[in-house]
Order: sequence, then C-alpha cells, then structure tokens
Amino acid sequence: MSKKYKVILIGAFGAAVVLIAIALAQWWRGSGQLRVVACDIGQGDAILIQTPTHDDILVDGGPDLSVLDCLGRYLPFYDRTIELVVLTHPHADHLVGLVPVLERYRVERVVFTDVTYSNAAYGEFRRLIAEQQIPAVTAEQGQEWPFGSGVVVRILYPFSGLSGQSLDNPNNGSIVFQLVYNQVKFLFVGDLEATGETQLLRTGVDLHSSVLKVGHHGSSTSSIDGFLAAVRPALALISVGQDNKFGHPSLRVINRLQNMGATVRRTDRDGDVVVWSDGITAWFK
Repeated sequence: MSKKYKVILIGAFGAAVVLIAIALAQWWRGSGQLRVVACDIGQGDAILIQTPTHDDILVDGGPDLSVLDCLGRYLPFYDRTIELVVLTHPHADHLVGLVPVLERYRVERVVFTDVTYSNAAYGEFRRLIAEQQIPAVTAEQGQEWPFGSGVVVRILYPFSGLSGQSLDNPNNGSIVFQLVYNQVKFLFVGDLEATGETQLLRTGVDLHSSVLKVGHHGSSTSSIDGFLAAVRPALALISVGQDNKFGHPSLRVINRLQNMGATVRRTDRDGDVVVWSDGITAWFK
C-alpha cells in the first residue's frame, strides 16, 4: 500500500471514530436519561451532572487539575460550555479545580455563597467571574433553575444569602440543593456538618431523595441519624481520596447508610461513581 493511500485510510478511520463518538453522545443525550458523575479526583468533590437536554452542571471542582480529566472523559470533545457551576463552599478541596475550568470552558452561570474567605484560588475564581462577566448568583433557599425535560435545580440551604459574611466553619455554609428529574430526586450537601443538618431538619423541608451525595466525604461530623432518616436514600455516593489523612469515610456513617438499605459507592475504591436516571428510578452504572 502506498504512503498516499495509508494517509487516506488513516484519515478516513479517524473521521469514522469522530462520527461514532458524536453519534453515541447524541444517542444518550436524547435517550431521556440523566447522568451524574462523582469524579475520582482524590480528596475533594467534583460532581458532573449531564441532563437529557444537553445541559452540563458542575458542582465543585476538586483540589487540583484532575477535574479536567474527568470532564474530558464525559463531555464530547466539541462541548466546551458548562451551563451551571455550583461552588458549595470555598475550601480548597472543592474550589481549586474550578479555576482552570473557568479558564478553559464557557460557563453560563455561577452559583456560590459569596462568603468572605481568605484563599488565593477563591480570589482568582472571583476575578475570572468578573473578567468574563459570568452571571453570578448568591445562593439562598427557594431559588430554582429549570433545565428542561423535568430537570430542576432547587436550593434548600442556606436559608438566606451569606454574601460578605465570614463564617467560623464554612462547611456549615455549604450550598445544599436537590436535583429533581421528574419522580427522582438527588440531594447534594457539600460538606454540611451536623449543625447545618439539624437546622435543615428543623425547617421541616422535604429532604427525601433517591440519591444522596454524602456530606463531607463521609466524615463522622456529618450524616447524623435524623438527617439520613429524613433523606432515606436508596443510593449513596461518597467522594473521597484513597488513604486520606482524615480517615474518611467513617465506618459508622457507612453502616448507618447500609443499615437503612442504601447501596454505597465511593470514589476511592470504585473510581468515577456514575448514577443514571430515567426520571422514574435511578441506578449505579
């Protein structure tokens, strides 16, 4: 075979691979299924939500550049837009990876608490938002954003805006929201600890959700009995780093979840944890 025909063959093969990748991406996007990925990014949180209507939501960005690899695994190469970025709170293990995300992707909206916090990455995060003129919203209970096909992001906590406030424990200022897809609810709680969980319980808000992103990497400071009883998840995902110095996740928390019948997956052992939903039920990949 001549060199010319080899080049043509390689080019044709490459084009076929690209077309197949596009077709597969379009197939699942049009299949009526929603995908939630807890990215395996070490000790931190980075959650990618992909809706049936082609919208991408990124919740936190992890402690380093690893989130970019995760986005590369799940976003089609031609999709450089993230419709919503949620920063639950400004601790580095949730924040740092969002800076390169803002630099490399077109972000249409940011939701965060806008608390006062001394962190170089937080300053850069805010600078990029201003520089790129990204619409930014300070989270508070009652806000909702619809994404089509019955998908809604609904803020449950904090109860009112925290903009400009300095918190003794930013974990308890974490944004808590439900992702509703028709009959299925996912609950995302950032690093909310027992104090914040108790405040939520006292409001009587309906926390019941099919899927729970377990708070604070499965730490014993979160996931109190009453809170888990109110959520009653069938599936629980824990974003946590392998052999981390904090001892996360707590065996006590895992036992609580399993004793109530929840199936638990964790990134330190399972890699990326992927949950699918058709709006009626949810399941792990």
